[in-house]
Amino acid sequence: MSPSFAESLGIRLRRAYQALHRRANAELRRRFDVTADQFVVLCLLAERDGVYQQELCRRCYSDPSTIGALVRLMEERGWVRRNPDPLDARARQVHLTKAGRALQGDLWNASLESFHRDLWAVPRSPEEERALFDALDRVVDAMERGTGEVVR
Repeated sequence: MSPSFAESLGIRLRRAYQALHRRANAELRRRFDVTADQFVVLCLLAERDGVYQQELCRRCYSDPSTIGALVRLMEERGWVRRNPDPLDARARQVHLTKAGRALQGDLWNASLESFHRDLWAVPRSPEEERALFDALDRVVDAMERGTGEVVR
């Protein structure tokens, strides 16, 4: 017998993601007036700065209109700056400002103290961590290929 929708892999993944997102949003908003999505953008830019908005969309797993609005707001707050590409005026490279880099460091340290601490407690061993990561990567691969492959 197949599981009910409420017990399916898809809804379990959604429930896990939503729980993480709600927790991150609540803590980051309360302490820093920053959203979880802004945190993600700041962290990705801290890892590799000066990327095109299109690349940021791909790395955030988000759509161009969402990232465009998010980056514009972050630019207004002084956390990022967008530079036009000299060869293509439509393309914009996104860079962290000094204030954005400092904020990202504060956010990262705060996240390690709270929700990341609890999240990293989930895998109980390096082997379990690797198995979890592998399973999540297979879900992404299966969905991007459109095969409907079931990950167990």
